[in-house]
Amino acid sequence: MTRSFGISFCVILIFINCLWCLRYLLDAQYYWYAFQYLPPSLIMLRFILSWLGRILLITAGIGIWQLKDWGRKLAIILFIMNILTLPWKHALISFGYSYKYFHTHPELIELMVKNTTGIKINLALLSFVFLTSWDFLLNATLILFFTQKKIKEKFH
Repeated sequence: MTRSFGISFCVILIFINCLWCLRYLLDAQYYWYAFQYLPPSLIMLRFILSWLGRILLITAGIGIWQLKDWGRKLAIILFIMNILTLPWKHALISFGYSYKYFHTHPELIELMVKNTTGIKINLALLSFVFLTSWDFLLNATLILFFTQKKIKEKFH
């Protein structure tokens, strides 16, 4: 069987998303700073589970690329878990700490930007809404794609 463009595109999207997330996991100092509101044992658990999730998703992506049904099923399970853990993954307070960490001026967390309508937007809140929405839509779309009958038939 040949891999369809849709399957190839989804695998590439999975890998890009994993690489995007790995850049945060590779900076342990940032990770501990962004989640400092949690007890150290929960930060460590979150850190380990984040690495495990990325490794499993890359493994699933390789399986999907090879049209293995176990890869498709593993990916679907991980997509569901990603949706169910969105509040754990994207706590609003961690976005505030991220801004403090990445900018040389701590007051940037309070930075308000005026858009063309003159409405003030909090950048941490905007990032929170964007990334939470992106994660939900990406995972839900991938679940719908990989559960279609004609897609399932391509896997062995």
